[in-house]
Amino acid sequence: MKKRFPTAFFMDSKAPKRRGRIVGLPFKEDVIITTDKWGIPRIKAANESDLYMAQGYIHASERLWQMESIRRFASGTLSEIAGEKFLELDHFARLAGFPEVCRRAVTGLSEDTKTQAEAYLSGINEFIRTHQNRLPLEFRSIGLKPAPWTLDDVTANLVVNSWYLQTNYLEEILAIRTRKKLSREQWDALIPGMSAFEDENLPEDTYFENFRELNIGKFLPAAYSFYKEFKLICGASNNWVTSDGPGGKPLVANDPHLGIQV
Repeated sequence: MKKRFPTAFFMDSKAPKRRGRIVGLPFKEDVIITTDKWGIPRIKAANESDLYMAQGYIHASERLWQMESIRRFASGTLSEIAGEKFLELDHFARLAGFPEVCRRAVTGLSEDTKTQAEAYLSGINEFIRTHQNRLPLEFRSIGLKPAPWTLDDVTANLVVNSWYLQTNYLEEILAIRTRKKLSREQWDALIPGMSAFEDENLPEDTYFENFRELNIGKFLPAAYSFYKEFKLICGASNNWVTSDGPGGKPLVANDPHLGIQV
């Protein structure tokens, strides 16, 4: 039996295809995909359906493992491929309701958006179908064949990014864990007063007393697992400008505060 050493296995990994024809996709008209010296693909299509279909195919060819990781995080199924270490993270995703949010997001899509998403899906799934024996290294190293993508999977990325952008999750846990150990005055000094929201449906006294009654101890390992695994200790952003962009005009690049997810 031929030995396959890690170095050879890595060298044999399949790089995205840069030249040739994409067959199997029901393009309505010709689609041209070019890649610049930085490896950035550009798609030229005559209609939206072909554009989104090609985009799905290119995304899958460049980012299939990242896409698989995101949809599994959102569906609470990471431990199926990564082991028991990720059980608490899967528990967290299900406690947070990510799978249900994905399903509800699909039902809320407009007809136009749904049509675009389905074209995008067909591109992803065509790549998966035609590359079962040429999958990225990560899939082959664990013997995983990715399942066809669904609309729920497409919305998963939106759900995960939305979670990355929220900020008060740990504050809520802090509020719950301190409510029995502090007096009302101490708690008010630590936790911003709810009266600032002027919400008559959430009286300040009731808010404090409700927190005193909550018990989330058994959920804390799952609740903390998101920050433990992703190590989101602090956040920052940036905004920068380059001169001499296309047409001789400057380009503005604005970072949307997302964490590293590759």
